[in-house]
Amino acid sequence: MKFVERLNGFTVPDLQKAFRGMERKCPPRKAEMVAELNRIWLDEPQAILERMGKTERLMLADSAHGGREDVSPERLKARHGLDFRFGYGLENRADRSTQYIQLFVQYDYGEYLLLEDVADSLREHLPEPEALEVKVADPVLEDLELFETEATVFPELRRMLQLVAAGKLKVSEKTGLPSAAAMKVAATALAGPDVGKNGGHHARKISR
Repeated sequence: MKFVERLNGFTVPDLQKAFRGMERKCPPRKAEMVAELNRIWLDEPQAILERMGKTERLMLADSAHGGREDVSPERLKARHGLDFRFGYGLENRADRSTQYIQLFVQYDYGEYLLLEDVADSLREHLPEPEALEVKVADPVLEDLELFETEATVFPELRRMLQLVAAGKLKVSEKTGLPSAAAMKVAATALAGPDVGKNGGHHARKISR
């Protein structure tokens, strides 16, 4: 879908809301509204981009600079530590917060997709965002312990299967995850390491 096609998909009140948000004079007819919004995007794109919040601009920039088709709040959270929820945006006239990002995406098959003719301009007018920095500490080798597990894996597997056959490993019907009690039972089938708890079986430490 192209930008003009997307604009034509909005109702007249939706487009009027976009003009009000930009403090621009709104033409009287829908065709004129679409033409004027398209002109603004082509001639002065910052007039629209500046109406967006930081999260909206970051999501568009991530998609455009990354060559991606989807516009993803999940990727925004992972890369920048920010939350965003697509609402009804311009379509919801009762919502006071206009999501101008809706002008640049279409909803299709469960995901938001970047319009096919806006990526070049977005790359030109939005800086490429830096991903969230993740600091990884180097481990202190003297504190590491290596455990020999190859010899124990098959006996452990056999004991786990026996517990399953006996009905002792129950999972939640709602989450599909084992309960805390099931985790304790499963721990009895493992040889180690027991990380310091009483009653567990320590595996042999491998010396260097």
